[in-house]
Amino acid sequence: MLLDGLSKTIAVIGSWITLAVLLAVPNSSLELGSSLRSHALMAEHGTLVITIPTAHGLVVAADSRAAGKYFHVAQVGRPRVCDEFVKIQSLKNHLRTVFGMSGTQSLYKAAPPKAEVNFCDFMRNNASDSLAPEVQKYFKNNGSIIDEVRFRSFEKAFIERISKLWGIDGVRVSADPGNSIVTLMLGQYDVAEHESVVGVFRLCNKGNKPVECLYSWKEFHATDASQYQWIGEIDRWSEVTSEDMRHQLGSDYLKSYDYFLSHPRTIESITTSEALNLAVDIIRSMSKAQELRDGYSTLGGPVRAFLLDENHPMPFRLQ
Repeated sequence: MLLDGLSKTIAVIGSWITLAVLLAVPNSSLELGSSLRSHALMAEHGTLVITIPTAHGLVVAADSRAAGKYFHVAQVGRPRVCDEFVKIQSLKNHLRTVFGMSGTQSLYKAAPPKAEVNFCDFMRNNASDSLAPEVQKYFKNNGSIIDEVRFRSFEKAFIERISKLWGIDGVRVSADPGNSIVTLMLGQYDVAEHESVVGVFRLCNKGNKPVECLYSWKEFHATDASQYQWIGEIDRWSEVTSEDMRHQLGSDYLKSYDYFLSHPRTIESITTSEALNLAVDIIRSMSKAQELRDGYSTLGGPVRAFLLDENHPMPFRLQ
């Protein structure tokens, strides 16, 4: 991996996402169990969310592809995909705050669609319970900056919800022992302290119970070393940056990434434009490498990026 010499300044947070189901548990477990018996489990995978602190704030970017891991097109053996997913969401009652996730986010009301059915239409029309509204609900009564204590409290509540879900008859959250279930990233910009904040936790399967297998809370100041954090489908990044894959990718890929690594600076020297180019380059390079290696990519679609800064109370859309 091309992180030698910068291991202390570049935080790499990734996981190979398997099958998981994330949803809120209603007040009655019996009610939830009965409501799920007609649902179909679906693995949405293929996500890359990146945060990059800059001189002016925090850039957050993600791809927009959802891939149905077990909804394959029979003729070619590749996952069905939809390039319309919004993977970065603003917390409605908090200024300059967003969250992103890697892992399955929804339970679906119908069986897998036939090949001729538009996959995006299927996902829009059949998505039932999902994680995103529950994140919004948990933080709805607090409009101030989310501190680490609050973030830890949310993680604990979320683990409890997943644990309850696991125990319901007929519903099985599937992740191989030790494997990742879900990773959640919170990004925010604190105007008073002039700092970017990124919190991350990952839950893994241990003895058929969700447990924390990664946690990070970082506050970035202008004089800190430049760096980025990411979550999602990145466990094979070393292959992307290998000499052989670089040859296959060509000169249009990994340019911003290589420049960033070869020019270590402080955060106050990183422009919004450079951060955006870096995020887009990483996502495009990973997606193209997957195509070259597997014949298809679970990452893709338009890259959506936002800036959290002093001048914009709500996340500012960069692209």
